[in-house]
Amino acid sequence: SRDLPLCEAVARQLRENYQIISLEDPRQLKGLFRGVEMVIGMRFHSLIMAAAEDCRCFALSYDPKVSRLIAEVPMPGWELDQLPEAVNDISNTWINFYANGEALTSDRKHFLIDRALIHREILFRLVS
Repeated sequence: SRDLPLCEAVARQLRENYQIISLEDPRQLKGLFRGVEMVIGMRFHSLIMAAAEDCRCFALSYDPKVSRLIAEVPMPGWELDQLPEAVNDISNTWINFYANGEALTSDRKHFLIDRALIHREILFRLVS
């Protein structure tokens, strides 16, 4: 809901097919990524949900969590303050990644799931 005004402003600039979808249920939201070929995301959870649904993910980071994801997964991406200046460099990078990039391997996804479950268990122990 906090991103809706920005989303609407961007949508007004688009000339063709687009849709603004707002869902409360994270499972439904994650399901939106099923069958999506590539996601360019700035939000941590958009990248997590897209990667979980086997999308190729490219991150644009202004957030330390996303920066950590870029480094740890590894996931291609840029810090916003390090974006290439030439628009063609950006679009060529994205087109190349769309054509030749790969989603996370299932081994890597399982590793990340296992690590998240360990963190959840530690958190439950600390709060209990």
